[in-house]
Amino acid sequence: CILTISFTPDSIGNFSTTLVITTSAGDITIPLSGNVIASNIIAPQEINVGTSQINGLDAQKVLTLENAGTSDLVITDITQSGTNNTEFTLFNNCPRVLPNKVDLGPSLKCQIGIQLKGLSLGPKTTSLVLTTNDPVNPTFTINLVGETDNDIDGVPSVVERLAENNGDGNNDDIADEFQNNVASFIVSLNREVSAVTMVTDKGILSKKDTTFTDVKVLDTIPSEFPTNEFFDLKAHAFTVFSELAGDVLDVGVFLPLDVKVDKYYRVGPTADNAEPHLYDFTFDNEKGVGAQILGQVTITTNAGNDITGNLVLIRLADGGLGDDDLTVNGRIVTGIAGFSTVRNSNGGSSGAMSSIYLLMVSLLLVFMRKRYRRP
Repeated sequence: CILTISFTPDSIGNFSTTLVITTSAGDITIPLSGNVIASNIIAPQEINVGTSQINGLDAQKVLTLENAGTSDLVITDITQSGTNNTEFTLFNNCPRVLPNKVDLGPSLKCQIGIQLKGLSLGPKTTSLVLTTNDPVNPTFTINLVGETDNDIDGVPSVVERLAENNGDGNNDDIADEFQNNVASFIVSLNREVSAVTMVTDKGILSKKDTTFTDVKVLDTIPSEFPTNEFFDLKAHAFTVFSELAGDVLDVGVFLPLDVKVDKYYRVGPTADNAEPHLYDFTFDNEKGVGAQILGQVTITTNAGNDITGNLVLIRLADGGLGDDDLTVNGRIVTGIAGFSTVRNSNGGSSGAMSSIYLLMVSLLLVFMRKRYRRP
């Protein structure tokens, strides 16, 4: 007769037991053993390469492969399979024993560089397929995703075209979708769609160009925001890069004339508290940073066009209060921020929200290079 034995462990390692069969002729003892091994290869299942720019900057990311096993990890083939194969380029420093064969010893790592050079606008996808001697995942697939745009601010061109002035939200006679220092996106306020435009010009200290990335409006009001205040403009996030580490930047916010801003809140770490937390980022004279609520002003742009609105200026210092990474590195990260507003007696926001302009401009632009006047 045949006795079938199944081995179904729930963890990794070596297992052993003894099978004892009692018969009329005496006991029969049979040692049983088994081994459970883990996948040798450690790598993410998906990588977002980022946004490439048509006829401009390529998006790049580094993928790290690690052999977590006790024997050599042999990769016999690295191929691509997907819709946009020709727009992704791969480079690697993995040790090769043959032109198409990689031998990675135990506990060793190597890197594969991924470059996205978009040939057309829109989302991009492909799959990186590794053929290996891994006992668990002999074929390991890593999905690669990215985006190609006319600029690299993080907002697709098809969205920026919905901004005011036929896609020129900052009224400088250049479409927002072609400017890295301008980002326009859409928010829904009181069931009406409104364009939001952010602009950064130059650093106060460096007077060099600055660039937006990762601009977005948050879908929901952060739970950390005060529940007894109104956030009709929702919350936003963005990152500004400067050519000079330690730079000071001013971000201007133009709101409709009938919107009254009360305070500006941030959620993030500070020098005295590394855990993200809510703090009032309304302008602090002593610290020299924060949001200054100036009221109605008119500014003339480089193109000679006037912009009138309720102006809020937000001063940010690289590595200081308001920079979530708290590091002097030429990058100011605003993870979560938002304006509290004062509502009118009807319970709505303090005006018709059908035409919201959120224009981010530097104090250098406002006070040093342009005319500034109160109406």
